[in-house]
Parts: sequence; C-alpha cells; structure tokens
Amino acid sequence: AGQATCEECSAALKKKKNKKKKKKNKKKKKKNKKKKKKKNKKKKKKKKKKKNKKKKKNKKKKKKKKKK
Repeated sequence: AGQATCEECSAALKKKKNKKKKKKNKKKKKKNKKKKKKKNKKKKKKKKKKKNKKKKKNKKKKKKKKKK
C-alpha cells in the first residue's frame, strides 16, 4: 500500500484507468454513430418522398390551367 501512494505509481494507475475509459467511450461513440446513420437514412427517404409529392401537385395545377 505504501508504494501506491508514490506519485509515479498513482500517475501510472490513472493513465491505465483513462485508457480503459477511452476505449469504452470509443465503443459507445461507434454505437451512437451507427444509430445516427440509421436515423439519417430514414429522414432522407422521407424528405425525398415529400419532394415528389410537391412535384405531382404542381403537375396537376398545370393541367387545370390548360383545361381553362
């Protein structure tokens, strides 16, 4: 126990702990990135559909004008 109190040993232990924490955080970040990518894909698809609907509406309006 006496050795653990010396500054060099405690610093080394802290570094080891920090490395483990960093690894855990990296794994968490990777998981979050995957989740975000999936969410983004869904959002992009929805946006494309909305754009198509607007185009269809415009075509209908043009046809009505021609009938007049």
